[in-house]
Amino acid sequence: YVHSVRIGIKLPDTVNIDIVEVKVPYAIKAQDDSIWLISAGDKVIEKVEDGAQTGYTQILGVRLDVPKSGSEAVAFENNQTEVDEQGNPIPVVTTNAMRLKTALEIVASLESNGILGLVSSVDVNDLGNIQLWYGQQYQVKLGDDSRLDYKISCMKSTIDELDSYQRGVLDVTFTILPNKVGYTPFEAVHD
Repeated sequence: YVHSVRIGIKLPDTVNIDIVEVKVPYAIKAQDDSIWLISAGDKVIEKVEDGAQTGYTQILGVRLDVPKSGSEAVAFENNQTEVDEQGNPIPVVTTNAMRLKTALEIVASLESNGILGLVSSVDVNDLGNIQLWYGQQYQVKLGDDSRLDYKISCMKSTIDELDSYQRGVLDVTFTILPNKVGYTPFEAVHD
């Protein structure tokens, strides 16, 4: 997949062609349950067969609306309004477009922090409780959608400091300890 092509001429008789490939490490479902690959730059790349998405970072909590290869990724908006106990409509606070925008911001931050392909899933279903899995080794709690690039940078620094055998939950919400990443081994979580 080609992101851009640049052609240059070097006199007297040389043509240089620089091709930048699109990085396609993200899989997302569409409203019809089909699975599509997208780039961090919100471009829909192609539809894949069920099961083929396992090698890509999964984006969870949002679906695409009628995706087409080469087009911009657009979130499917569920137009069903929820109602409270009295039958009054509850206003929509978080749209799927907001979830998709946040997911793309997270994956762009993963790329800029050099951890492309190491995160197995990004879950933006609840924008106040965003979570991701760093492989099967770390469950990462990002909290809300504020300072995502900073949180991911702190997450990466913490993972770099931990031993390779360690597994657990990383709390990057900064609600318990301001600007400190909390780490709890899985054994302590399940006790």
